[in-house]
Amino acid sequence: NLFEKKMSFLFRKALGRIATPVSRRSIATTPAKRSGSDPLIGHVEQEANPGSNIPFNIQNRYKLAALMIFYFGSAFAAPFLVVRHQLLKKNS
Repeated sequence: NLFEKKMSFLFRKALGRIATPVSRRSIATTPAKRSGSDPLIGHVEQEANPGSNIPFNIQNRYKLAALMIFYFGSAFAAPFLVVRHQLLKKNS
């Protein structure tokens, strides 16, 4: 009987946590700082521009296309070059 009471208490407590909304603030519900500069957030005006947080320039579309072709092309070609190297090493 004591075991059943304890289990029903724990079950109600767990169900209460699931059914009730969380009242404490988490990092996702904290509003972002909109003005000034904060060392943890960074400079807000700089972050507002698209492409300001990547290490390459996206303004020149032809240069961006060439860089992407080189980047993805080299990753695609790597296994073929490794196999070619192994086959040439085996034949010599």
